[in-house]
Amino acid sequence: MEKKEILERILYIKAVISDISVRCEQYEYGVMKYKNEYKEFNKKFNIASSKVYVEDLKSIDDYIEETRKSINVRTNNLKQLNNIKSDILNKNIKYGYLEEKQDEINKLLIEKVDSNIASCENSIEKQKEYLEKAIALRDTGLDNQKKSLESLNELKSKTDQYYNGIQKNLKITKQKIELMYKSLCEDSKDFLNASDFDKLEYIYYYIETGRSDSIKDALNLVDTQLRHEELVGVLNDAVKTICRAIQYSTNEIKNSINDAKYSICNHLDVGFTNLNSQLNSLNNEMESLGISLSSIIKQNDEIIDASRLTNSLIERQNDSCEKMLQDYEYVNRMSGVIL
Repeated sequence: MEKKEILERILYIKAVISDISVRCEQYEYGVMKYKNEYKEFNKKFNIASSKVYVEDLKSIDDYIEETRKSINVRTNNLKQLNNIKSDILNKNIKYGYLEEKQDEINKLLIEKVDSNIASCENSIEKQKEYLEKAIALRDTGLDNQKKSLESLNELKSKTDQYYNGIQKNLKITKQKIELMYKSLCEDSKDFLNASDFDKLEYIYYYIETGRSDSIKDALNLVDTQLRHEELVGVLNDAVKTICRAIQYSTNEIKNSINDAKYSICNHLDVGFTNLNSQLNSLNNEMESLGISLSSIIKQNDEIIDASRLTNSLIERQNDSCEKMLQDYEYVNRMSGVIL
């Protein structure tokens, strides 16, 4: 196969692989995009479904319940008022007055009770009207809620169909990509193995620059270069590992030296502190000894002074004795007695 034909085949394979790569990227982007969009739609759908008229209907239901309780209370009050009126009419209530006075009081009471009965009945009727309106409003709300939920479900159904269609299209795209790659591998198997597609740039470079005349020679050069690059990479990794180990060991040695230096300094500090303490103690003892020596010297000086004084007295006494003897001899000579 001529050089030109080889280069054209390589460029064709590169173009097809580039097209397949672009399609794969688009496929992966589409899968991720529509997956996130569908997830976000479901999240919003669930929130919308849970909040459709829920708060409004709850407040209406609470109002209906309270109104029914109020109607029941007023109905019981009405029954009690009717019983009171019946007792008054049957004269079952006695007040201790004369019969004429009692009839007058009963008449006033019946008027008062009738007024309360009328007010109570009127209130009950109004509350029943409010209750009917609230029930009608609640029913309308339920209908609207039902319609809204139906609309949401319809929207979800259409969205599901839309995303199902997208998934089908993505699946078809994936199948087309796989078919394109399989067809490329099949067409190129006599020219270049699919496992060597990642070496096309090197092969094209060696053949275009004339360093190789065939695919086989180019592949051998590529394998040699890749092994060289792999070896260089391994060596670089080994050098980096050794450098890190040396750096780590150096740091450990530095730390050990620093620890030893600090330990020695601490021991020296302790030794100097103890030595200073001993010197201070010896100095104090010497000072005490100096005081004692001073006292002894002082006493010695006093003894010497006393001795000198004694010697002086003795000398004087000797002088006195000699003089006395001389005087005695002189007197004896004078008296004619020679000693």
